[in-house]
Amino acid sequence: MSTLRITLSGLYLGSVMQNVIHFLNPGDALTLAQAAADVRDNWADKMRNAHASGFVYTNIAVKNLSDLTVQTFNLPYAAAGVGEPSAPHMVLAILITLRCSAAGRRGRGRVYVAAPRSGWVSNSQMTGAGMSFMQANVIDPITTRFVGAGRTSNLELQVYHADTNSSSNVVSLTLRQYLGVQRRRNINVGI
Repeated sequence: MSTLRITLSGLYLGSVMQNVIHFLNPGDALTLAQAAADVRDNWADKMRNAHASGFVYTNIAVKNLSDLTVQTFNLPYAAAGVGEPSAPHMVLAILITLRCSAAGRRGRGRVYVAAPRSGWVSNSQMTGAGMSFMQANVIDPITTRFVGAGRTSNLELQVYHADTNSSSNVVSLTLRQYLGVQRRRNINVGI
């Protein structure tokens, strides 16, 4: 059983945008290449629905945190967002909360989805239509694939605790109506 750190990288307005997510790989059933392909086909491909067309994925990196002697696997991935172009708001992001069964800070994590579609944003929050579409076409399929005992993937979504090198199973994903802000995604700030 290993814990995998998967880093999805992309470009938006010439700046690198990254999301780091963690998965448990029970029984080491998947190789790093298989894990990267699973995340590409069932996470990134779903997330493309949330991104404006100016956002382009570039790479998926998989690191085995349980065996640091194993070299990181990189899967080149060139795929653009499918949404309408958006105004250049580099720091705005759709916010997804990852919930675990534990209470407090150890029981939650976040995913900031860069370059939200402009038709989904009004007054710094997501529209009802955007929320509905995102729930049905992104959150629900990702939950079915990677969360809980009935998941369809061998990979299980986790919240990783760097201070103890441990992780907790995610039990639900919640889409937030208010947009998040990632200042480090701004021009000349860096990731």
